[in-house]
Amino acid sequence: MTSLRTLSLVSLLALGACAPLINLGGSEPATAYGLRYPGGRALAAEGAPVIYVDEPVMTEGLGGRDIVVRGADGSQSVLKGGRWTAPASDMVRYYLVQALEDHTGARMIGEGGLDINAACRTHITVWHFEMVPGAGGTPDKAVVGLELSLVHLDTGEMLFRNRFDRTADITGNEPSTVVAAFQYAMEGLSGELAEGMKDKVAACGVETAPAG
Repeated sequence: MTSLRTLSLVSLLALGACAPLINLGGSEPATAYGLRYPGGRALAAEGAPVIYVDEPVMTEGLGGRDIVVRGADGSQSVLKGGRWTAPASDMVRYYLVQALEDHTGARMIGEGGLDINAACRTHITVWHFEMVPGAGGTPDKAVVGLELSLVHLDTGEMLFRNRFDRTADITGNEPSTVVAAFQYAMEGLSGELAEGMKDKVAACGVETAPAG
């Protein structure tokens, strides 16, 4: 495990074991951590475009509550002493709902929103959501990578598609510092995603028939 510096990206409860952080099996007490969107979620204006944010497809077993550690040979283990408060797929979805609504001005609908009249829908595939141990003197990293497509439901037109990747150095030897790096990576990735997508959401406005 690499020697690591002090991290002060976010304030998190730091309850957990020190190194070693990787658990190759067995069940040990673990502190649960969540991802918190740092911005204030401003409600979209009346008449704003409505977009349904589908549940992300999490590849290679990344969607559970374990914090996945991926080795250089592609092997997987789990973080010792820490885990997610909810399935990672749910946390990523809820984080993006908040971030995209905050930055694009569109109304983003997540779980439980299928009965709402949305003109567009996102499809999200998460390729990376893991810790990668450092090697050769490099720091451990939190790695997040996903692809998002925005599709108009009536026309089938793909309005937007792009892939986004972010890494953040882990600068401590406790689970809380690993989670802080994930938090930092998600903040940067969601901002970049929203910036690329915001000019496309106007096409998702829902036309309503006149009353009477």
